[in-house]
Amino acid sequence: MADKLKRRGDMKVVRISMLSDAVVCHILSFLPTEEAVNTSTLSKRWKCLFASLTNLHFDYSSFSKTLNKCSSSSSSSSDIISFINFVDRVLFLRNSLSIQRFYFTQHCVEFVQAIDLFRVSAWVSAALLRNVQEIDLIICLRESSFQDTCGVET
Repeated sequence: MADKLKRRGDMKVVRISMLSDAVVCHILSFLPTEEAVNTSTLSKRWKCLFASLTNLHFDYSSFSKTLNKCSSSSSSSSDIISFINFVDRVLFLRNSLSIQRFYFTQHCVEFVQAIDLFRVSAWVSAALLRNVQEIDLIICLRESSFQDTCGVET
Protein backbone atom coordinates (compact mmCIF):
# COMPACT_ATOMS: atom_id res chain seq x y z
CA MET A 1 0.00 0.00 0.00
CA ALA A 2 2.86 2.37 0.80
CA ASP A 3 4.16 2.14 -2.75
CA LYS A 4 0.75 3.21 -4.08
CA LEU A 5 0.59 6.36 -1.96
CA LYS A 6 0.99 9.55 -3.90
CA ARG A 7 2.26 12.76 -2.46
CA ARG A 8 0.56 16.09 -2.92
CA GLY A 9 2.59 18.75 -1.28
CA ASP A 10 3.24 17.50 2.23
CA MET A 11 0.19 15.18 2.32
CA LYS A 12 -0.07 11.53 1.40
CA VAL A 13 -3.13 10.72 -0.72
CA VAL A 14 -4.91 7.46 0.05
CA ARG A 15 -7.50 6.43 -2.50
CA ILE A 16 -10.59 4.59 -1.36
CA SER A 17 -9.84 1.90 -3.93
CA MET A 18 -6.75 1.04 -1.87
CA LEU A 19 -8.81 0.18 1.21
CA SER A 20 -9.69 -3.42 2.05
CA ASP A 21 -13.20 -4.72 1.44
CA ALA A 22 -13.74 -4.94 5.20
CA VAL A 23 -12.92 -1.25 5.66
CA VAL A 24 -15.11 -0.21 2.71
CA CYS A 25 -18.01 -2.29 4.10
CA HIS A 26 -17.55 -0.66 7.49
CA ILE A 27 -17.76 2.78 5.88
CA LEU A 28 -20.80 1.77 3.80
CA SER A 29 -22.54 0.49 6.94
CA PHE A 30 -23.01 4.10 8.04
CA LEU A 31 -25.15 4.83 4.97
CA PRO A 32 -28.80 3.92 4.54
CA THR A 33 -28.80 0.49 2.87
CA GLU A 34 -30.33 1.90 -0.32
CA GLU A 35 -27.39 4.29 -0.75
CA ALA A 36 -24.85 1.59 0.12
CA VAL A 37 -26.36 -0.68 -2.55
CA ASN A 38 -26.19 2.16 -5.08
CA THR A 39 -22.41 2.26 -4.64
CA SER A 40 -22.24 -1.16 -6.33
CA THR A 41 -22.26 0.66 -9.66
CA LEU A 42 -19.02 2.50 -8.88
CA SER A 43 -16.69 -0.35 -9.77
CA LYS A 44 -16.59 -4.08 -10.46
CA ARG A 45 -14.93 -4.63 -7.11
CA TRP A 46 -17.82 -2.96 -5.29
CA LYS A 47 -20.53 -4.85 -7.19
CA CYS A 48 -21.34 -7.26 -4.35
CA LEU A 49 -19.89 -5.47 -1.32
CA PHE A 50 -23.35 -4.43 -0.13
CA ALA A 51 -24.11 -8.12 0.54
CA SER A 52 -21.52 -8.03 3.32
CA LEU A 53 -22.90 -5.03 5.21
CA THR A 54 -23.43 -5.61 8.91
CA ASN A 55 -25.74 -2.64 9.50
CA LEU A 56 -28.96 -2.70 7.50
CA HIS A 57 -31.07 0.45 7.47
CA PHE A 58 -34.34 0.24 5.52
CA ASP A 59 -36.47 3.38 5.46
CA TYR A 60 -39.47 3.32 3.16
CA SER A 61 -39.94 7.09 3.16
CA SER A 62 -36.43 7.80 1.85
CA PHE A 63 -36.73 4.96 -0.67
CA SER A 64 -40.05 6.36 -1.89
CA LYS A 65 -38.67 9.91 -2.12
CA THR A 66 -35.77 8.66 -4.22
CA LEU A 67 -38.17 6.91 -6.61
CA ASN A 68 -40.43 9.95 -6.83
CA LYS A 69 -37.85 12.76 -6.77
CA CYS A 70 -38.80 13.80 -10.29
CA SER A 71 -42.54 13.64 -9.72
CA SER A 72 -44.88 15.16 -7.18
CA SER A 73 -46.92 11.99 -6.69
CA SER A 74 -47.13 10.26 -3.35
CA SER A 75 -46.35 6.59 -2.78
CA SER A 76 -47.80 4.11 -5.22
CA SER A 77 -48.27 0.38 -4.91
CA SER A 78 -45.43 -0.17 -7.40
CA ASP A 79 -43.10 1.85 -5.11
CA ILE A 80 -44.12 -0.32 -2.19
CA ILE A 81 -43.56 -3.51 -4.18
CA SER A 82 -40.15 -2.22 -5.30
CA PHE A 83 -39.23 -1.52 -1.67
CA ILE A 84 -40.41 -4.94 -0.49
CA ASN A 85 -38.41 -6.64 -3.25
CA PHE A 86 -35.37 -4.52 -2.37
CA VAL A 87 -35.50 -5.56 1.30
CA ASP A 88 -35.99 -9.21 0.27
CA ARG A 89 -32.97 -9.15 -2.04
CA VAL A 90 -30.68 -7.48 0.47
CA LEU A 91 -31.70 -9.75 3.35
CA PHE A 92 -31.87 -13.07 1.57
CA LEU A 93 -28.89 -12.67 -0.79
CA ARG A 94 -26.34 -11.82 1.88
CA ASN A 95 -22.74 -13.01 2.08
CA SER A 96 -22.29 -12.06 5.70
CA LEU A 97 -23.40 -14.51 8.34
CA SER A 98 -24.02 -11.85 10.94
CA ILE A 99 -25.99 -8.64 11.14
CA GLN A 100 -25.01 -6.07 13.72
CA ARG A 101 -28.05 -3.80 13.35
CA PHE A 102 -31.37 -4.20 11.53
CA TYR A 103 -33.33 -0.96 11.28
CA PHE A 104 -36.68 -0.85 9.51
CA THR A 105 -39.04 2.09 9.46
CA GLN A 106 -42.11 3.12 7.57
CA HIS A 107 -44.62 5.80 8.48
CA CYS A 108 -46.95 5.41 5.53
CA VAL A 109 -50.39 3.88 6.04
CA GLU A 110 -50.51 2.82 2.37
CA PHE A 111 -47.49 0.61 3.05
CA VAL A 112 -49.24 -1.37 5.81
CA GLN A 113 -52.30 -1.78 3.60
CA ALA A 114 -50.12 -3.22 0.83
CA ILE A 115 -47.79 -5.50 2.77
CA ASP A 116 -48.44 -8.78 4.47
CA LEU A 117 -47.07 -8.39 8.00
CA PHE A 118 -45.86 -11.99 7.73
CA ARG A 119 -43.27 -10.58 5.32
CA VAL A 120 -41.99 -8.23 8.03
CA SER A 121 -41.92 -11.21 10.38
CA ALA A 122 -39.82 -13.13 7.81
CA TRP A 123 -37.39 -10.18 7.64
CA VAL A 124 -37.02 -10.17 11.43
CA SER A 125 -36.56 -13.96 11.41
CA ALA A 126 -33.85 -13.64 8.75
CA ALA A 127 -32.07 -11.06 10.90
CA LEU A 128 -32.37 -13.28 13.98
CA LEU A 129 -30.91 -16.24 12.06
CA ARG A 130 -27.89 -14.02 11.35
CA ASN A 131 -27.37 -13.27 15.05
CA VAL A 132 -28.58 -9.69 14.88
CA GLN A 133 -27.42 -7.63 17.86
CA GLU A 134 -29.89 -4.75 17.58
CA ILE A 135 -33.33 -4.50 15.96
CA ASP A 136 -35.28 -1.28 15.50
CA LEU A 137 -38.75 -1.61 13.96
CA ILE A 138 -40.98 1.38 13.42
CA ILE A 139 -44.23 0.49 11.67
CA CYS A 140 -47.21 2.80 11.45
CA LEU A 141 -50.40 0.72 11.62
CA ARG A 142 -52.90 3.58 11.43
CA GLU A 143 -53.13 7.20 10.40
CA SER A 144 -51.80 9.74 12.84
CA SER A 145 -52.83 13.34 13.40
CA PHE A 146 -49.51 14.50 11.99
CA GLN A 147 -48.50 14.80 8.38
CA ASP A 148 -46.95 11.46 7.49
CA THR A 149 -43.76 11.06 5.50
CA CYS A 150 -45.62 10.04 2.34
CA GLY A 151 -46.76 13.61 1.93
CA VAL A 152 -50.44 12.93 2.69
CA GLU A 153 -52.09 15.35 5.09
CA THR A 154 -54.24 13.52 7.65
